[in-house]
Amino acid sequence: MRRLVLTASLAMLAFGSLAGVPARAEVEKVMVICGGTQALCPWFRAGVAPPDGWAEDRAAGQRNAIVVLLPKGATLDEADIWAYARATHNPDRTPLDRVVASDIERLKAESPGLTVTPQPDRSGPGGRVVKVYDLAEDQDGTMVAERVATFDDTDRDGNAFTVSVTAAVQGEDRRGEANAVLDRLLASYR
Repeated sequence: MRRLVLTASLAMLAFGSLAGVPARAEVEKVMVICGGTQALCPWFRAGVAPPDGWAEDRAAGQRNAIVVLLPKGATLDEADIWAYARATHNPDRTPLDRVVASDIERLKAESPGLTVTPQPDRSGPGGRVVKVYDLAEDQDGTMVAERVATFDDTDRDGNAFTVSVTAAVQGEDRRGEANAVLDRLLASYR
């Protein structure tokens, strides 16, 4: 299966402690069977919905504890554009700047050929500050370009989360397509 690029794996590493309570619409708590065991583990599902012409790949999402979105009819292995989102419990309420800096540092260590380009902060769901950066990396001879938007969120009980929404495309020359998808996802975030 295509490597779900970069930020999907590191968000869980940044905040390994997961504690759960019922969440409001933005972050939904879902219980899933933990890797190969009979135990249940919480997965905090980010409140993104597929844009028009897209569908959620629930199986890939649950396997990776993220929301995976693809153009209708595409599979993750064959898609040349895709999006994913992850909500990570942030019990210490680590400031967003530090979360993003830590994520970028880890990504660079894991992928030495990675190019990271910070973008201007923007206003996002509910007026939240959104940290945005672009990633580019050659993966098996194909350039993959991503735009990542990271912001803070809480559930109705005041538990803190960091949400990362990423849109990715094969080909740096198609970055505008990924950016447009990300804009639609942020606009519809619940």
